[in-house]
Formats: sequence, structure tokens, C-alpha cells
Amino acid sequence: MTSIQIRIIIISILIAISIFSPYSSKALENRNLAWFSYSNTLKFNQHWSLNNDISERLFMSPFAQNQVIYRLKVSKKLGKKSLWDFSPGIAFSFQNTPQNPYRNQSLIIPEIRPQIEFNGKQKLSKISFQHRFRLESRIFHHTSSDKKELTKGFYYKNARFRYLLAINIPILTFKDNQKLQLKVGDEIHLNLLAKSTINTFDHNRFFSSLIIDVAPNTSIETGYQLWYKENTISHFFRLGISQTIKIKEKE
Repeated sequence: MTSIQIRIIIISILIAISIFSPYSSKALENRNLAWFSYSNTLKFNQHWSLNNDISERLFMSPFAQNQVIYRLKVSKKLGKKSLWDFSPGIAFSFQNTPQNPYRNQSLIIPEIRPQIEFNGKQKLSKISFQHRFRLESRIFHHTSSDKKELTKGFYYKNARFRYLLAINIPILTFKDNQKLQLKVGDEIHLNLLAKSTINTFDHNRFFSSLIIDVAPNTSIETGYQLWYKENTISHFFRLGISQTIKIKEKE
């Protein structure tokens, strides 16, 4: 990747952030949330791996549950020396509705998300660029018209395309090649293939975090994420733990 291409990418991110900047309107509702997650990757060999991820999102003021998501995917590396992989999978979401911490009562609505994604990395010296292209179908559980109880069956709502671009910048390296890194990125969500009229722009996520390796196979990530969706801006404090477990030591 040339320096000109890198500049174009960075400028594109800044333009996207400015377009969707929530601070351009004073009518936005602000919400404060916490996002806790744990993920592990079971690495079978150089080509195949299995990833499990579970996350809990909570409203902080007042305190209330927002959403629980579990995701499972299988990854196949595209070539011996390739930095890209293809990953089909599925996610299960349990969303509290209405999505408001001041609610008097709520209903947890299950959602199933079959998905496919491509993940890739590009390196420039010690800096790495991460790309993720994900397409997911959104299949919701039926509810009563007042959304106070679940009814029989599921229905397809729409598909959603997500593109994430992140930049990892190493700050320092210590024993066993463990690192402290700064991660900055942006992810845009677009609605597609809807059965009925739906906004194409779903929401945008901008984030920055610090990642520290606490062991050769374990890292902790903490930081801030900003979501802009319609007339709502959500401020997330994020804390996540990631582990990589090698099933076959010698590859």
C-alpha cells in the first residue's frame, strides 16, 4: 500500500465522520452505555479457526440492560501467505424493547443473524490496517402489535451491509513480543434488501481504544465508541477480553 493510498483512506474516514457528525444537530438524544465482551479464537491450523464472541450492553444512567449478542463463525484463510480470510457464521441477539433506560416494562426480542464476512489486513511498517466486510440477514421473532409479548414464529426484516476500517498503531513492545497498541476505526452500517421501506443508512460507529497483551494469547481492550443513529447518539465505554487458543501447536 502506497502513502498516497493511505492518505486517501484516512481522508475518506474523516469525511465520513464529518458527514455523519452528531454534533451538527442539537436535537439529538444522548445515551451513556457500557459494552462488555469476551471472545476466543480456536486456531486448528494455519488455515482454519473457530471464533466465539459474547457481548453485554448496558444503559448506565439509569442502569438497565440493553442487549446481549452471541456470535459464532468459522474462518478459512485465503491462501498460505494471504492476510485475508472468509468467515461464514451466525449471531443471536436478545434486544430489550423499548430501547430506552426509562422504560416501565420491557420485552426481550430474539433476533437471528446469518452472516458472511471477509476480513483482511494491510501493513505499513509497524502500522496495520484492518478491513471487515460483513453481510448479515436480520430475522426477528414475531411480537404482538403493542410489543408487550412474543408471538409465534420469526420473520425476515432486511439484510445489513457493514464495512469496518481500523488502524492499529503499536506504542510499545515488552516481553514475549507482547504489545500495547492504539486502535482507531470507523464502521458504517447500511440496510439492504428490505421487504418494506427502510432507511438505507442504519448507523455509524467511531471508536478508539487501547489494547494490551496481558499474556502471549490474551489481550484486554478498553476504550470509547460513539454511535450515531437517526436522532440518537450513544456513548459507549468498552471493555473486552480476547483469547487465541492453538489446538495444534506445530503447524
